[in-house]
Amino acid sequence: MSERKRQKRNNDNEKKSITITKFEQFPNELLLICFDYFDYYGLCQSFFGLNQRFDQLITYESKIHMDLESIPEQYFLTYCIQFHHLVMKSGKFPLSFQTNDQYRLDLMFADYFFKDKFSKLKSLTLQNIKVDSVYEFIFDKDTKLYENLQRINLMNIECEKSNSANLLTYNLISPKMKSLTYLNMNFQPCSPCKCGYNNASLEINLKAGSIVSYGTGANAISFRTAEHAVSSLR
Repeated sequence: MSERKRQKRNNDNEKKSITITKFEQFPNELLLICFDYFDYYGLCQSFFGLNQRFDQLITYESKIHMDLESIPEQYFLTYCIQFHHLVMKSGKFPLSFQTNDQYRLDLMFADYFFKDKFSKLKSLTLQNIKVDSVYEFIFDKDTKLYENLQRINLMNIECEKSNSANLLTYNLISPKMKSLTYLNMNFQPCSPCKCGYNNASLEINLKAGSIVSYGTGANAISFRTAEHAVSSLR
């Protein structure tokens, strides 16, 4: 046999030994790991309706990560209705939630049927939201988010009254936060500044029992208060 024919046969054998695995052939465990990288709207838009197996996994087994900014404005209300029906059907609750839209947060939280669905949140990220709205969202007596939240990121929180900022800060670093392991918050007051919380920031890793970083402003968060809170929650 010529060298050329031998090489061709070897190449043909190599091609036959290659197995092409399609995405839908992945085991459920691997699919769910992949799905976990999507927010829930993106997940449904990308995979829901492709086949019955995907639909079952998305409806009953995938984790719900909500990012309100991923939802186009023209579809927001429709998605909210569909999401409500989906949660009622599956019995699942969102595990993480993030938004930088005050209107959308108010719209969802004003509806009791939606508010009730946030009671199992583990992670919360809010940006450019009024400090009073943040407080009401976390410390609502019906949902009791403060009992289950593990990670909180509050960025560029709008602060007009120092009392409101103090109240939020005090409660976030109090024993009331039973499950909290990480807190990062930053205040950006409205212009002109009325409260003195100009660029005040605090990052605490409660799991490690340490203050990671601390930024000061005119009347910024008390370092002593934060340090005491970390000690009491170890």
